[in-house]
Amino acid sequence: MTQAPPAEWFDTDRPFPADRLITEWTAAAAAAHPDRPALVTDADTAYTHAELDLAARRTGAFLRAMGVRPNSFVALLTGHHPEAVRGLMGVHRADAAYVPLDPRWPLDRMARVLRQAGCRRVLTDSAHLKRAFELKAFVPALSDVVCLDGPVATTPSAAERAQVGEFWDYVAAQDDP
Repeated sequence: MTQAPPAEWFDTDRPFPADRLITEWTAAAAAAHPDRPALVTDADTAYTHAELDLAARRTGAFLRAMGVRPNSFVALLTGHHPEAVRGLMGVHRADAAYVPLDPRWPLDRMARVLRQAGCRRVLTDSAHLKRAFELKAFVPALSDVVCLDGPVATTPSAAERAQVGEFWDYVAAQDDP
């Protein structure tokens, strides 16, 4: 059984300037105390402040590289876990707005929300990946589904591309029974 956090963690009654974004708060916390826990689960520390800030920056840069522009909308279809926080902060880092989708909603309701917001991209997790791809049948404008907790995709090298090409040339040359 895990031990309850100290009571002072919940003593947050103090004024916060309204002119700072959550990404600015995270960056400041990462600079001030990078190794302190930022997100903690029942199992362990999910992210330190420095890790969360870096992950949010990378997610935001990835979204911008995908074509997310300021003031656009990105849907978030995830469970309640640290990767959802990273996704939300990454959307903010891309200067976009997130559109929360409740995984318990029927597909047609999610699709209606996506169409109304003009969402072309959905951030999801592996538990909801199938549902996110099902949405593509309801929302033709939906161009990208990004899995936040899946393996990181990399661009294949020239040698890897050549090897795959050779494999498919071999397959194409075979007799089809």
